[in-house]
Amino acid sequence: MPNPQEELEKKLEALRLTYLEHLPDKVAELDALWETARHSQESEALSTVTRMAHSLAGSGATFGLQSVTDTARALENFLKILAKTEAPLSAEQQEQVVPLLGALHAAAGLTPVPPPPSSPPPGVATVAPLAGEDAPIPPYQEKVVFLVDGDTVHAEVAAIQIGYYGYDVRVFHRIGDFKAALEQQTPAAVLMDIAFPEGELAGVEAMPAIQRRFAHPLPLIFVSSRHDLKTRLEAVRAGGDAYFTKPLDFSALVDKLDTLTVVRREVVPFRVLVVEDSVPLAEFYALTLQKAGMETRTVSSPMQLLDQMERFGPELILMDMYMPDCNGQELAAVIRQDEVYVGIPIVFLSGETDVFKQLAAMRQGGDDFLTKPIQPAHLVAAVSIRAERYRSLRAFMTRDSLTGLLNHTKIKEHLSMEMARAGRQDRPMAFAMIDLDRFKSVNDTYGHSVGDRVIKSLSRLLRQRLRRSDVVGRYGGEEFAVILEDTDAANALSVLEGIREAFSQIVQSADGAEFYSTFSCGVATYPRYDTAARIGNAADKALYQAKHEGRNRIVMADG
Repeated sequence: MPNPQEELEKKLEALRLTYLEHLPDKVAELDALWETARHSQESEALSTVTRMAHSLAGSGATFGLQSVTDTARALENFLKILAKTEAPLSAEQQEQVVPLLGALHAAAGLTPVPPPPSSPPPGVATVAPLAGEDAPIPPYQEKVVFLVDGDTVHAEVAAIQIGYYGYDVRVFHRIGDFKAALEQQTPAAVLMDIAFPEGELAGVEAMPAIQRRFAHPLPLIFVSSRHDLKTRLEAVRAGGDAYFTKPLDFSALVDKLDTLTVVRREVVPFRVLVVEDSVPLAEFYALTLQKAGMETRTVSSPMQLLDQMERFGPELILMDMYMPDCNGQELAAVIRQDEVYVGIPIVFLSGETDVFKQLAAMRQGGDDFLTKPIQPAHLVAAVSIRAERYRSLRAFMTRDSLTGLLNHTKIKEHLSMEMARAGRQDRPMAFAMIDLDRFKSVNDTYGHSVGDRVIKSLSRLLRQRLRRSDVVGRYGGEEFAVILEDTDAANALSVLEGIREAFSQIVQSADGAEFYSTFSCGVATYPRYDTAARIGNAADKALYQAKHEGRNRIVMADG
C-alpha cells in the first residue's frame, strides 16, 4: 500500500520541477514587461512589471529558491519606489533596474540579462525614421507648446494665458502648418482642438499618424467645445492624455501641462551614513549604495558618529550590531536621545540571526534589521525604501500641503540662514511679503475650492518665474514669503513687478465665470535691515503700506 507521506512528497517534487521548468518563461515574460514599461512610460505598465515581480517573490522560496524570492522582492521594492515618483523614468533609474534583473536571472540559473540599448531620456520625444528613409531628429524644446486651434481669437488668448506660466506657446490655425513645424522641432506638448474645416473630428483623426512617427509619443491634450462622451472616447483612442472643454480653466490646464512635460525630476541622492568597524565591509556597502545613486559616508569608529552626523546630515544610518567600544543598540539609544535625530531611520546590518536579539535592538530605536550576508540589490532596495519614507515624512512636516511650498516655520528658518550667509559673504539679499488682494471676497463669492486654485496659481507662478536659488514659502492663508539671494533693491523690484503684472492678467475660472486676482507686496533688503526680525518686520510694514495705498502694487521699505 503506497505511503501517503511519500505520495505527497512526490507531488510536491513534481510541482517544484514544473515550477523550475516554467521559471525561464516567467523571467522572460518579466523582461518583456519591463521593456514595454521602459518604452511606454505608462504607470499601468510599470504596475504590471511590479505585480509580476511580486508573484515571483512570493513563489520562489515556496519551491526552494530563496534567492529568486530575495532578488524578485528587491526588484519589486525598487519598482514601487519608481512608481511613487509619478514622473517619467530617467535614464539613470532605468539603468538601476538592469542589475536587479541580472540578479534575478542569476538566481533563476539563467544567463544575465543584456543591458538595454541606449535610449533618449524618458519624456523626450524623438522622431522615428519613416519607412525607407532616415528622418532627422528635430531638436526637443523643453518649454515649447504647440497649440493647434482654428479659432484665432481663442488661440491667441490661450497662448497669452499659458505663456504667463513660463511656456513658449506656438500657435497654428491649420493642421498642415502644425505638421510642417514638427519637421523642424519637437515640442514639449501639443494642445489640439477637435474640429477643423477638414472635419468635426479632424484634430483627433490627425494625431495617431503623427504620434506613430515618434519613438515616445508627444504629450497630447485635446481642447474642444464638445462635451459628449463619443468625442471624449475618440480623443482617448487617439492617445489623448487629457481633455479640456472651452472656455478653458487655464489653472487646471497648466497643472496638467506641468505634469506631462516633466522630462526628468531633479533627483537628490539619499544620504546614507554607514557605521561598520570593518573598513572593507563599510567600503563595500558604501560603494554598493553609491552605484545605486546614493551619497554615502563611512564611520569605522563609533566614537566619531555624532561628529559625522552633524557634518553630513544623513537621511538613514546603516549600522553594524557588534563593534568595539559599544554595540549598535547603545549607539541607537544615544542617537534617539537627541531630538534632532529622533526621526532618522536606523537600519541594523549584522550576522545576528537570533530573532529575539534583533527585536531587542529594534526596541532601542532601530527601524529594520538586515542579516549578513546580504545581496547588493536587496541592500539597495531596503535602504531606498526607508530613506524615501523618511524624506516623505519630512516633506509633510516642512511643506505646505496645498502648494508644496515651504511652510511658515521653514521659511522663517531659511530667512535666518540666508541672512547669516549674506552677512558672511557681504552680499545683498531681498525679502518680500506677498498677500492676495481681497481674497475673502473670492472665497465668499466663488467658494473656498476656487480660492485654493487662486492660491495654487500664484504659488506656481512664483516657482516658475523665480530662480532655483530663491526660496518661496506660504507664510499663512493667502500670504507668501520670498527670499531673493544676492539681489539688491532695484533687481528685486524688477523681478517682483514682472510677476505682479503677469498674475494680474491671469484669468481665474469658477463654474463658467471668469475673474482676475491681484496681490500686494512689501520688500525689504539686506544690509539696510541686518537681522531676520528687522527685515521681516520691515517687509511686513511695506506690505501694509501697499494695501493702504490701493493694493495691486509693490512698496519698498525705505528704512
